[in-house]
Amino acid sequence: YAVVMNRFDESELFLELVRSGRIMPADIAALAEQTARFHRTAEFVPGVYTAARVAELARENLEALGSDEGRLVDRALLRELLELQEGALARLTPRFAARERSHARLLHGDLHLRNVVRIAGRPVPFDGIE
Repeated sequence: YAVVMNRFDESELFLELVRSGRIMPADIAALAEQTARFHRTAEFVPGVYTAARVAELARENLEALGSDEGRLVDRALLRELLELQEGALARLTPRFAARERSHARLLHGDLHLRNVVRIAGRPVPFDGIE
């Protein structure tokens, strides 16, 4: 087998679009629709995403927003988001626990601003050579 790779314009990475103020609500909406469609068609796998794992992933996402490399959110706002998130996690844990028995999908789950690029006006998630 052979892999043919094409380069894309790195200024169209979602990270660069956010940093330069060029990301549009339509870009985010298109990515959300595409992601939801993908999730709806993914295979159901019980017992993978427990309520504790969902909480861990949510915390990791906020930590990434506050990292030196990806700092896109003011520290005070990040603290406020963390407090709101912890309250929501506490409130929603029973729902997460119930859904893990019927809605869990085993997916890669590494969707972030550095692995989505806008090509021909549409978001294209990627990771590695996928």
